[in-house]
Amino acid sequence: MGLSAFFLVFPPELATFLLALLPLTELRASIPIGIFVYHLPAFSAFFYSVLGNLVAGYLVLVLINPIANYFKNKFKVVKLVLDWWFNRVYNRFLTKYQKYGPVALVIF
Repeated sequence: MGLSAFFLVFPPELATFLLALLPLTELRASIPIGIFVYHLPAFSAFFYSVLGNLVAGYLVLVLINPIANYFKNKFKVVKLVLDWWFNRVYNRFLTKYQKYGPVALVIF
């Protein structure tokens, strides 16, 4: 049973939205699946896919700190890895942010 077949139990709009939430499918798969599998109009498939992708991004932004802090406090190895990773990401994009401002957050 394929991923799109699993979502056939949902209404087409909700299925397209949920597919866009998943890192595996995101927009590049949810839009074509919405159009060709669920027979949504192109605009509807695009709308529900983008909405689902925006919700996923928002959830990551809101939940990444509390989840990271929980695991950092629980496991020392996780703290070392996450501190290294967050510092690497911060330093990597700091110069781009300073050069381009908030637009850099959207572009990069």
